[in-house]
Amino acid sequence: MRSIKWFVGAAIGALLLAPGFAKANGIQYIYVSGSFQPTSTGFASPSSELVTLTALNATPISPGAGPNYTLTVSGSGANNIQGDLKDSANNLMFHFSNGTMSIFQTSGNNATFAVTGIKYSSIASSIQSYIPQNSSGSFTGSTTSWNGTMGAFNGQFNASTPELGSSVAMATMLVGAGFLGFRKRR
Repeated sequence: MRSIKWFVGAAIGALLLAPGFAKANGIQYIYVSGSFQPTSTGFASPSSELVTLTALNATPISPGAGPNYTLTVSGSGANNIQGDLKDSANNLMFHFSNGTMSIFQTSGNNATFAVTGIKYSSIASSIQSYIPQNSSGSFTGSTTSWNGTMGAFNGQFNASTPELGSSVAMATMLVGAGFLGFRKRR
């Protein structure tokens, strides 16, 4: 009987965890024109690229007034990189801030960067299924056209929400409650 009660608690915990693991959030951006100018600490000046968007599974998406979007990035130093994604009608899709350049590497014509710790804000309703409200994450890019100061980057934005952590906490509490509440009383 005890094992059945334990399995019931574990099953409830698994059900609570499932929504948190069911979908990765984010978008990929694909270069159309313009260039980014990353450095080891951030971006040399405000940099912009005209991009198209796909979901993380590479399915093209056009939230808002697509199909082309302007991605602008600026800032350098810890927690100081910020930027915007705007649609072709100049409507803000989302703003991000608080980023830190955590990786910047070059080799020949190749370059890659990763900006971590970004916080998303002012997220348009048409893109919230990819970048949810109250999310944070990272911004990455890579290019094979690096000329020493700039390049045509492709990359992605990843987003996670606090709900995953709260789902894990709730599942842990329920399983623990199952152990305490279902014990045999004497």
